[in-house]
Amino acid sequence: MRHMMIVLLVFATLLPVPALTHAQAFDIPRIDRIQIDGSTDDWGDRGFRVELLPDPEGRFLPADDFDVRFRLGWNKGGIFILVEVTDDIAHEHAELKRLWQEDCVEIFLAEKRGHGNFVQLVLASGADEKYDSLRWKLYDHGAGGSERTIRTVQAGRVTEDGYIIEVFVPCGSIGIEAEPGREIGFQLIANDADMEPGPS
Repeated sequence: MRHMMIVLLVFATLLPVPALTHAQAFDIPRIDRIQIDGSTDDWGDRGFRVELLPDPEGRFLPADDFDVRFRLGWNKGGIFILVEVTDDIAHEHAELKRLWQEDCVEIFLAEKRGHGNFVQLVLASGADEKYDSLRWKLYDHGAGGSERTIRTVQAGRVTEDGYIIEVFVPCGSIGIEAEPGREIGFQLIANDADMEPGPS
């Protein structure tokens, strides 16, 4: 069975702004001194936390089968993302261009909600014993199709009951500045294949 948990957020970084008070806007705190190493230690209790994610039909799976939690933060350089996944069976796709079909995390960052200028980062942790490290594929869906260099920093760590993925995305990669009150589109999808391949 293939499970998917998804969340769509639009957020203002740090400061509340009256124009961004609709239901899907959240204030994301500024944080510093985060090392991208696949560890939660330097986060402490910081960051905007999402502790419970339903699947697209609004259902919750047993926590020991598949459970996803994540945190967000930012500094003047970009966006920090920490994803913690509990998964009882690890099964990742062999091909980088098809990572999204099996166990993985997909992160989308856009200039603003609904904007065509966005990047998609697909990450497989290496929890599957066939692979010994984090693998990832970046897709640039930039507005206008112009060539640009997008650099991200990512790390993964396998845990006793799943995995952790940590990412830093420089805002300059998508042509924006990280500053208080800035609205950015964010979406996270976590896929769980349970040893059944996704659609071709």
